[in-house]
Amino acid sequence: MLDSAIAPLVSEESPPPQRRRGGRRRTLLAGTAVLAIGGAGVAVYALRDDKEANHETDTTLPTVAVIRGALASTTEADGTLGYAGSYTVLAGGGGRVTWLPQAGDVIRRGHQAYGVDGHRVPLFYGSMPFWRELQQGMSDGYDVLELERNLKALGYGDNLAVDRTFTWATAEAVGGLQKAQGVTRTGTLAPGSVVVQPGAIQVKTLQAALGDGAGGAAYEATGTQRRVTVSLLHEDDFFHNRQVVSLGDTLHLDSAQAH
Repeated sequence: MLDSAIAPLVSEESPPPQRRRGGRRRTLLAGTAVLAIGGAGVAVYALRDDKEANHETDTTLPTVAVIRGALASTTEADGTLGYAGSYTVLAGGGGRVTWLPQAGDVIRRGHQAYGVDGHRVPLFYGSMPFWRELQQGMSDGYDVLELERNLKALGYGDNLAVDRTFTWATAEAVGGLQKAQGVTRTGTLAPGSVVVQPGAIQVKTLQAALGDGAGGAAYEATGTQRRVTVSLLHEDDFFHNRQVVSLGDTLHLDSAQAH
């Protein structure tokens, strides 16, 4: 099969648990902000937890946990809606690029990230790209663990043990993946056979064109989590804002940045 998507076997993520409203009174304090999106822009809501009123404020603006509280006061600020994360997808190995996604496409585990020489190159989830051939007889390593986690998640290898050891069962599972890719079943996985990214990605800008030689950047991508960035003045009381809120079931804010 040439240049068609690999059907992923990924369970849907469960929605985050709801937190109960606490009994503590919340009053106005510059230093805790909640963002909401409306037709005219972004509204910033100030909350206060009395038990935290004497804590020193932090100007490094880290991401913190979502809180709930009663509305005390509001102010408005301009914000930019985007996506968290920035990634470069490399077209590894040799050959010619024969398939590319379109800008805006969302690629998840097992889906085709790009195509080379008429064969599909799928996306795997992980923190480290494969840097050596994965095969029987190799030394144990985290890359083997990462490979087996993805093979198991995609439904390859009923007898596969997810650990750091490449066994005959791992080779069988790799063979199943290779069959789905439309390449010769060898049981050995070369580094350029898959793309490894931390999670699902959304294509932003294509860097390669069909017919280009593989080995360079294929495209730029982002994560799939929505993010709002708010610009605040230094003299604004909300300059120390660090708190974040989830809006509905689809939009999540994970940082508020001041300039």
